[in-house]
Amino acid sequence: MWEPKWTQAQDFGPGARFGHAIAYDSLRARCVLFGGSDGQSVLGDTWEWDGSYWTQYADFGPPPRSATAAAFETFAGGTQGRVVLFGGTGADGSALGDTWTWDGSYWTQVADSGPSARRGHVLVFDFGRGRTVLFGGSADGALTGDTWEWDGGSWQRALAREAPPPRELAGGAYGGNRTMVFGGTGAGGAILGDTWEWDGSHWTEIEGVEEPAPRAGGALAYNGENVALFGGIGAAETSPATLFGDTWQFDGQTWTQVENTGLQGRWQHAMAFDSGRYRLVMFGGSSSSSSAAALGDTWQTPGDWEGLKLTSFELSLGRGPQPAYGEMAFSGPAPAGGVVVEISVTPPEPNVSLAVVAQPPAPEIPGPPLPGPPWNVPVPAGSSTVQLAITIPVSLTNLNLDFVATLGNISITQIVGPDAPP
Repeated sequence: MWEPKWTQAQDFGPGARFGHAIAYDSLRARCVLFGGSDGQSVLGDTWEWDGSYWTQYADFGPPPRSATAAAFETFAGGTQGRVVLFGGTGADGSALGDTWTWDGSYWTQVADSGPSARRGHVLVFDFGRGRTVLFGGSADGALTGDTWEWDGGSWQRALAREAPPPRELAGGAYGGNRTMVFGGTGAGGAILGDTWEWDGSHWTEIEGVEEPAPRAGGALAYNGENVALFGGIGAAETSPATLFGDTWQFDGQTWTQVENTGLQGRWQHAMAFDSGRYRLVMFGGSSSSSSAAALGDTWQTPGDWEGLKLTSFELSLGRGPQPAYGEMAFSGPAPAGGVVVEISVTPPEPNVSLAVVAQPPAPEIPGPPLPGPPWNVPVPAGSSTVQLAITIPVSLTNLNLDFVATLGNISITQIVGPDAPP
């Protein structure tokens, strides 16, 4: 069984906050964080976590907001993607209903119509169907229980005969080819503990299983194997209300509590799965039922559980206009969200270029060169091989170039040049 050993990471980074959004950009191998509240003001800053350091980006973007949600959508066969952000609570306390995308450099407002303004909703990208799913939230004191889907260009409301009861501050994640929703705050302030799954047509409640204690403001994320849950706030049967610091996993049928890590209880934090490094990443939240206890800590799991492995990396000799074609192979299909393989070259020649070759049934031709070196090569969800094309200038004919592909703790080196093995 997967046992997370949460480790606190870099102290410097975003200011303390809760109600922020985080999503993992699998093409650039970055966790993107936006907004939240520090208990005094609503925030509108953008940060990225590369596995070691936080970097602030973008002075211009969505208006400040908290209780917002984001997801990373992919398209073009998983070779392109962007973060999608929707709604939240604005600086004046009103609910927002705008849709924005982040491409790693710029925020762009998209979609003139769609779901009503709301806060505390769930936003999850369904990798199997290529749709971003929105559920629930609240606005003007009223809970919502509607389901919407974003196809990359417009919103459509999804109609289902049965759906989870209206709620806000639920947890949501994609796992097992379905969008999953757990808990939240329901009618009359009731704290919920039910588990639901959406397959694109129907909502199904998972019943008859032991579930975590009812909670709101917990965070869910797919961990490469199952859906992980951390934290949340329980019913206010006592004063103050219970803050959970427990970790659970759901395998599609059963909830299992994993080893108690002793991590501080919190709610309205944000968590994402870094599929390139096989780590859960968690930031911030509130350590109190009041709004004056924002946290600014970064935690991650070590990424040492069984996951996708790089099993081979091969290159053929190519010089000048003829690229060196190659292939990376993996131990199985890439998980939801895909992974990123870093390929470096020594010496770091800036005139060497690398592109991904389109997979059948598309024409097998190289795409545009990736930024680098080093290059972050996306491995789309479901792929077990990736074809490459590396162009090496004729001027480097007599130079040995060492190409190193790295995924997790596995690195494989290929030499191109006079000393390359036959």
